[in-house]
Amino acid sequence: MVRLWLTPLFGDPNIVGRAIAFVFRTIRIGYGLIVILLLEITLYLFLILWLAAPFFLLTGYYPYATLIAAGVLFFFIRKYYDLPEKHISDEKDLSRDPREFLKPSLANYILDSNNNRDLLARILERKVPQKILRKMGFNNRQQFMDAAGVKLDKLNNVPTKVLLAEALGYAVKIKSKYIASPHLLLVMLERIGFKSAECQEILAWSNREFERSHPPHVWDENYGSFGLGGFNRSWTGRVTPNLDRYSRDLTKEAQMGFLPTVIGKKKPLAESLRILERSSKSNVLLVGSPGCGKTTLVFGLAQEIVCGTASAGLQDKRLVMLELGKLQAGTKSAGEIQGRLEDALDDIIGSKNIILFIDEIHNAVIAGGTVEASVVFSTLEPKIGTYGFQTIGATSWENYRKYIEPNEAFSRLFERVEIPEADFSETLEILEYTSGSLESENKVVITLDALKACIDLSQRYIYERVLPDKAIDLLEESATYVRNLKKAAPPFVLREDIESLVSEKTKIPVTLALGNTAESEVLLNLESKIHERLINQTEAVSAVANAIRRARTGLRDDKRPITSLLFVGPTGVGKTETAKALAQTFYGAEDRMIRFDMSEFQTEVSVESLISKLTDGVRHHPFSLLLFDEVEKANPKILDIFLQVIDDGRLTDVSGHTVSFANSLIAFTSNAGTSFIFENLRAGKSVEEFKGGLLKKLEEEFRIEFLNRFDGIIIYKPLSPEHIEKIAKLKLDGIVKDMAKQGYLISFTDLLIKQIARDGFDPALGARPMRRLIQDRVESTLAKKILSGELKKEAPQIIDCEILVEEPQI
Repeated sequence: MVRLWLTPLFGDPNIVGRAIAFVFRTIRIGYGLIVILLLEITLYLFLILWLAAPFFLLTGYYPYATLIAAGVLFFFIRKYYDLPEKHISDEKDLSRDPREFLKPSLANYILDSNNNRDLLARILERKVPQKILRKMGFNNRQQFMDAAGVKLDKLNNVPTKVLLAEALGYAVKIKSKYIASPHLLLVMLERIGFKSAECQEILAWSNREFERSHPPHVWDENYGSFGLGGFNRSWTGRVTPNLDRYSRDLTKEAQMGFLPTVIGKKKPLAESLRILERSSKSNVLLVGSPGCGKTTLVFGLAQEIVCGTASAGLQDKRLVMLELGKLQAGTKSAGEIQGRLEDALDDIIGSKNIILFIDEIHNAVIAGGTVEASVVFSTLEPKIGTYGFQTIGATSWENYRKYIEPNEAFSRLFERVEIPEADFSETLEILEYTSGSLESENKVVITLDALKACIDLSQRYIYERVLPDKAIDLLEESATYVRNLKKAAPPFVLREDIESLVSEKTKIPVTLALGNTAESEVLLNLESKIHERLINQTEAVSAVANAIRRARTGLRDDKRPITSLLFVGPTGVGKTETAKALAQTFYGAEDRMIRFDMSEFQTEVSVESLISKLTDGVRHHPFSLLLFDEVEKANPKILDIFLQVIDDGRLTDVSGHTVSFANSLIAFTSNAGTSFIFENLRAGKSVEEFKGGLLKKLEEEFRIEFLNRFDGIIIYKPLSPEHIEKIAKLKLDGIVKDMAKQGYLISFTDLLIKQIARDGFDPALGARPMRRLIQDRVESTLAKKILSGELKKEAPQIIDCEILVEEPQI
């Protein structure tokens, strides 16, 4: 006590500083004792006057006494008139008559109702049940009753006593003191077919909202006192003017209620508290992905300290967040930064009750980086773990591995606490907490389905970030999106709105196929859609279409790629064209295809190059078709990478980032076995007849475990002259459409189509020579005609075989 009494106030350790501190604290204690004495006298006088007041009021101020008594009586009647005869205590009450625990208002509803359907309609007149309906997506009672329809008649087949018994069971489960209308509403909703888990979640959500907006008063039965925690700077520390200038006092903010409520994170929070209670190596390093809640967990530590629920050894601590931006602001040299930091650290050391929190601590310890960072590091490192002050740092996994882990001297000062990504239930509760303010700001109503959609779709379609951060951002954007889009009041944020927003952001359809008639029609006729630009190869198209239908209706493993196929066959038969058609059909654009020429990756050195290009491509364009052309030319070690991609749907790059392929279509092409295909077709065999033999041929080229990973191995047959003619017509029709967009009305004769098919056919090369012929002769000649003015807009012109002999040079 004497040591604390003589602790210098402003870091002045000499005899004068200590004397000033002694005088200052003595005067302060003296004044404090006088104030406490006066307050005690005032309190005793108030109690005496309070006890004597009824006598004086009744004798001298009867009308006022009557008015006060009436007011007090009215308050108690209003407060307690709707309480049941008995309160629920524990599970033993399940054997009692549920009517003993009914709120009188609910009991009156039951007595006044003709049947259970009528009772439900009366319950839905109340405020809390109406709010529950809105969270389910219903604007009012009538809309709900119309939607439920004949299902409501099921309620009349159940005795009211049975419904009350079920409501009592739920009230006991959530530790309610009585049966209220929301409990009875819950069992009624379950009886008419609504999902029990969703109904219970909505009710729990409503209860949490009510508790936050209506904290218990001292006269309420559920009022409870909080722990007497917090910090006492007067006795256990000293003033810290230098530190205060460059920091935030999180314990003070927690005491004033400025910090957000912390949801979940119980395990890392408890682990951090245990480390901070140690007598040695009591520094914590929080490591986790950006957005997983590292800073929020520190807020939770501050709240634990303030509320008194933490360890007794931490209750007098201050948790202070050092802000490096403030530390460096306005400085002209590294020496000035060092001076500021040393002054702040001296305050911490002198106070002896401060826990220092440094967010993004890697910015302070990048030795060898900027001059400012080196100064911060060299000043901070020697004092962490010494002089009796503790440190909490926070960083991401990438920066931990890059900057902190290699520095063994610095990293061993800390105990690492891993902060995992929030799970579904934690994120849902966080979104429920966030939704209240979003509803008020945007004047919308957020439904439970919308919250779940934010979690599901952000997990599936938003990468590079983690829960709950990405789900919160999606919910915030959705609230604004719906406010601006819908005119009805109040607009509802529904699952469909979240899906529409995600589709708009990612440029891919995410609406379930069964819920969209137009999309269902496209999926059911997918083969014909692809055949609009691909001739022959019916088996390949059918296999691809089935894979897409499984993906769009949810019948696949969400972690793996949508499908992975190996296209095998001669060159020029449509393998790449299938991939383009698939990208156009599934992702809406042909440029959604990322193509890799595997002949560029024939050496072991090229493995890292492929990983880098592949992960970068999918990271920036996760909704793409990946085409690996001529995979047999790749280095064998590259096939090991593909095993992981196809099997697990993820790949880790050299920086430690894991990239998901869950929304990618993967197609490999190979010319392996081409001669075998030609031989068997010449022998008159069908594909089904020689497919088994071809697979054995492929096993000579690829490992069996690689081939077994594919969802399908598709065999492409060589094209016949008839197929080439159809392809020629398809390509020329495309030119007609392109020219029509520019105002040139042209058409091609059948003789020209046949001539192009004959001149461009090569059994060994398929349709590729024909494509070059069209480009060199038809397209180039048309370009010359346009530039020379021979081809005029809006003037129909028939193009015949003469175009093939005209000079195309321009």
